[in-house]
Amino acid sequence: MRTLELGRTPLTMKDSDQLVNNCRGTVAFSRPCGQVMHRLMMVAGFILAIGFAPQLDALPGTVGNVIVERVTERIEVPATGGGNVYTLDPDMPAGKIEEMAGGSPGFIERVISRITIDGVVRSERVISESQLDPIPAGMRISSKGFDVPQETLQLDRVVTMESTAYTPDAGLGSRATFRTATGRRAKFGVVAVDPRVIPLHSVVFVEGYGLAVAADTGGAIRGNIVDVCVNEFRTARIWGRRDVRVHIFKDKVPESWQP
Repeated sequence: MRTLELGRTPLTMKDSDQLVNNCRGTVAFSRPCGQVMHRLMMVAGFILAIGFAPQLDALPGTVGNVIVERVTERIEVPATGGGNVYTLDPDMPAGKIEEMAGGSPGFIERVISRITIDGVVRSERVISESQLDPIPAGMRISSKGFDVPQETLQLDRVVTMESTAYTPDAGLGSRATFRTATGRRAKFGVVAVDPRVIPLHSVVFVEGYGLAVAADTGGAIRGNIVDVCVNEFRTARIWGRRDVRVHIFKDKVPESWQP
């Protein structure tokens, strides 16, 4: 911050003569001429600054202490929960999810031009503004379910879906193939989806169920429906039909991957 103090500076005859003699087509100014020119430029700059200050309706008869400054203002934006990076935890119960501590705050930075006269702000305007978004804290989820090759997962989106459950034999008894539409074996950690909503081979996390791979389809699976595979018919009946939050990740499981 630079303080400019303007006052009455008398111009002596010696200075005036020197200014006339040295400023007529001469490139190099003498020291007295330079001092005079510097003072004149300060006054002209102050007048121009006042001209761009809409708040100054009237100036006092005598100008006192004038401060022209450029200030950088930074406002911190705290980090929030619900980050996009999910860490797999083998010690958590199946279907469990919790927020991790961490993340980093962001900020809004403004560069402000300000004119203060005698301690009173007479003009203030924002020259530029920039923003850095905060990085939210990540999430921790149970790794129980389908054994994926990744240690962390990158979230794509979270949707609320209607959920039903089925057993590996799909109720076909002795006619069951125990195979899904993608050729994987039906078991806990495999879900049936509508490929138009969740692409096949996508990794998903169904709250209350666990980590899974979208590896199956079904005639009744249309739209926002996810059919989770459970090992026993009794478990399927307990699951019933319910609404669940499904975390869909950008990660996919290679077709050749067999846990």
